[in-house]
Amino acid sequence: MVEKTMQSVSLKTAGRSVAGAVLLAAAVVLAGAPAEAGKPKVKPSYIVVDAEDGAVLDAYEAGRQWFPASLAKLMTVYIFLNASVEGGVSLDDDLEISKAAAGQPARKAYLRAGKTIKAKKAMLASIIHSSNDAAVVLAEAVSGSEAKFVERMNETAKSLGMSGTRFTNASGLPDANARVTARDIALLALSLIERFPDHLKMFSKRSVRVGKRRLPTGNGLLDVVPGATGMKTGFTCWSGYNAVLTTKRDGRTLITAILGAPSRSARNGRAIRVTNATFKAPIDEENQVIADYDADTPGDQPARVLPAGKCNRILNASSGGVGWLPGWGIVLGAYPKRALAWKRISKMMRLLKPSQRKGRRTIVASKRRPVRLYNALLVGLRQKDVVSICNTLKAKKEYCQGLPPKWLNNPKAVWR
Repeated sequence: MVEKTMQSVSLKTAGRSVAGAVLLAAAVVLAGAPAEAGKPKVKPSYIVVDAEDGAVLDAYEAGRQWFPASLAKLMTVYIFLNASVEGGVSLDDDLEISKAAAGQPARKAYLRAGKTIKAKKAMLASIIHSSNDAAVVLAEAVSGSEAKFVERMNETAKSLGMSGTRFTNASGLPDANARVTARDIALLALSLIERFPDHLKMFSKRSVRVGKRRLPTGNGLLDVVPGATGMKTGFTCWSGYNAVLTTKRDGRTLITAILGAPSRSARNGRAIRVTNATFKAPIDEENQVIADYDADTPGDQPARVLPAGKCNRILNASSGGVGWLPGWGIVLGAYPKRALAWKRISKMMRLLKPSQRKGRRTIVASKRRPVRLYNALLVGLRQKDVVSICNTLKAKKEYCQGLPPKWLNNPKAVWR
């Protein structure tokens, strides 16, 4: 087994981070820029809602505006599903892929202009993999152009009562004029649950195949929060780490929305804490329903969560590229197929305690071996996280190799 042939790197002799490691700036030209200097840091907003009756069970600054990132795709999918009910489109339709759609920046499904894609497949790619090109395909199928679709997005948001929201594109790509609140995104999630119960399973899927590509989910919360059943995450440098999550325990389903977290671990930790606390809290029959909930609305424009310098040091989450690998890493094995590497990561995450399910899941193709292999990794960890995770997995007789930053990013390392 390839796992047993990998070089052993002692955690006790860990090196420091590779000096001067640089990630190329994102290729997306952002429309306008919110002010960063002089603005005080703000805590992430959140809200927890009962999916049965819409009661607001817990919240913190749920009316504060943030940039939506890929949570905008929830509205894109909502409108497409609504159009399919009205008869304008069908999930079985073959949708044309325009040059505008194919030209969207990553994260994407790499759709080719002039070809077609099944509507259901485009919808799955938008939700599961957060594919920007697939989202634009859906938008153009409904309204003819993305610009006209955006008008419909904002009309729909208004009709649903999303009073603090403004969409500017179908995918959630950065735009200084875009807005969303935790209260509004939870309201949209509740509307999806109530109106389209037969389509909720797509929010819990771990991957979708488009052509020859297997596109993995970007929603790591599915394996982190006990009882998680689905929904969507989002990230840009401006928005920080966003998420809306549904969790079911003992027959009760909660919706948790978190916006503006400064890191993936901060978002995941907050999701776990507030969701667990809400399930344990006594039920209050006097809670206000979300449609009537008067959320606090601090601030006059969204805060930019991650300044450019810090964001350039983060693995390019929106593109799915490898680039510079942050922090400490763990190699979980190497496999002849990418799909097997993803399965390995998911399996190992299930063996860990919820508090240990950290790091970014990453696949790195080997370039130095005679046979092409795909390495299954967790990156962006701290040394103590690596020790804890590997101790647990090795106790279960599973392969786990810790890598300090200098070995993780060394192109000549044996593991590559």
